[in-house]
Amino acid sequence: MTAYEFEQKIASCEARVLTMAAAKQLEGKRIRWFYLGDPSNVNSVRQMEVGPLISEWEYASRQPFEGYSSKADYWKSYMSARRIEELKQTLLLLDAQGNAPYLRVHLYTDVFEEPTFTCSDIDRKVYYLLEEGDAEQVADRNAAC
Repeated sequence: MTAYEFEQKIASCEARVLTMAAAKQLEGKRIRWFYLGDPSNVNSVRQMEVGPLISEWEYASRQPFEGYSSKADYWKSYMSARRIEELKQTLLLLDAQGNAPYLRVHLYTDVFEEPTFTCSDIDRKVYYLLEEGDAEQVADRNAAC
């Protein structure tokens, strides 16, 4: 699926906003996901089998970092307490293999009415489509488009 095709599915409300509520129901299911980006960037549609939610801080605590016990330990060496708390209040949606495509929910903000996944920019929503075969298995269908 091309970025243009996905954008058409967003416009027709077939693609849904990826909320935290939806993500909890999607675990174990295959999705295509996409976010609208800066016109100078090349947008692409990505696929994943949805895994668990985990805080960005916890994820970093599992990642090695040279000279430190983990990436989180490295972050502690220079980040403010406020920034560390933000990372603890930012959830990542992992894929089924435990990798992070860096889809984030920022629980410490009220940018959206409900916890909503974004890309690297806190105000750019992530949209998803269920893969064939999983289409009728998720109750949360974002009633309002």
